Amino acid sequence: MNRAARNAAIDAARADFGTTCIVLLNPAYGSWVSALVKDYMTMSPEAREEFYAKTLTE
Repeated sequence: MNRAARNAAIDAARADFGTTCIVLLNPAYGSWVSALVKDYMTMSPEAREEFYAKTLTE
């Protein structure tokens, strides 16, 4: 599923979040991060750190 399709599915279920469903991320399993940035799994550690720094300050 690409990012646009994932965002559309989230928008369609928006009213259910916090009432009939919740989302729990598993921080020990990092593949969910690949939904945030293209090619995350092939990024160098330095590029990942740069991504984190930029994303966390936005």
